[in-house]
Amino acid sequence: MSEFVRDRYELYKAVQEAGIPVAHPETPLLSSIEELEEVDFALDRNGFLKFITPNIEQILEYRPSELTGRHFVELVPPHFQDQARTVFKEVSSGKSLRFEIGTTSANGSKHWIGGCIRPLYRRSRIQGGQGSFADITARKQEEQTLRESAQRHSSMIEQSRDGFVVVCGASCVYINKAVTDMTGYTLGDLAGLDVFDLLALDTQKQVLNRYNQYLARQHVDRPFEAKIFCKDGSVKVLEAALAPSFFAGHAATVVTVRDITERRKQEEAQQESDALLRLLLKNVEDAVWTTDLDLNLTYYGPPGAHLVRYTTEEELSRKLADRLSPETLEQARDLVS
Repeated sequence: MSEFVRDRYELYKAVQEAGIPVAHPETPLLSSIEELEEVDFALDRNGFLKFITPNIEQILEYRPSELTGRHFVELVPPHFQDQARTVFKEVSSGKSLRFEIGTTSANGSKHWIGGCIRPLYRRSRIQGGQGSFADITARKQEEQTLRESAQRHSSMIEQSRDGFVVVCGASCVYINKAVTDMTGYTLGDLAGLDVFDLLALDTQKQVLNRYNQYLARQHVDRPFEAKIFCKDGSVKVLEAALAPSFFAGHAATVVTVRDITERRKQEEAQQESDALLRLLLKNVEDAVWTTDLDLNLTYYGPPGAHLVRYTTEEELSRKLADRLSPETLEQARDLVS
């Protein structure tokens, strides 16, 4: 806010009374007023506008003469008038305040103005208010766009089946619903806990090493697996990925997690089944093979190799159609069709 609002007001008033044009070469201070980005103004003790700089026309398309003598409440929309009255009441009691408020230009378009206002003194008595403001419409529109974008992303994150955890240091500062569904923990449960204490011992060292490597590089890392203790005491396997971010102005890490416990159980069960099958096949004399629906070999048991004098690798490279008679091949195709 300019420190010379009152002086400008007095000078402007004197020049007007003398009939000297604002841009007169003898009044360089006044001509510079029109070039200011901020608009200076002064109100009397009742809230009527006593003075406003000519650059108001660049923002709200009003000439100063159209505003001087009008009450400030007339210049703001109804839903902002209580806020404006509160600001002026505080200034009248001796306080200096910053403000942001909506207003309307001469052509009816909506604008935001922001600035500050302080008491206007005469002989140590408050006689009104003086201050300055600038057009902040573009900034407010950007803020609204960012808020809407943040709300959309927040909604997407909350509805996501993947879990999102924001970690500052070693503390959780945010988790989405999917994390609670996976683990049973709420953000309140995790408050004050070191997230690494939730890791199963057999993966704790591995995860700590990966986290330290990530901190050293500060870029999105490839996914890794971690076992964690859930609230009910069960253990789940999560696939996690790390990415740098910020939270409340502080450096943070976003951890994206996916529950792969059932997938790991199925893979382990399949591995056990395959191992058992291989053990059984070692004890049979017949040739054993499997095919896909196109009759391509996908497995050829070692016992069959001595029957046909080919290694397992050689057998897998051969087509089934090359080893069967036309009649047998037709029967095989009927079986898989």
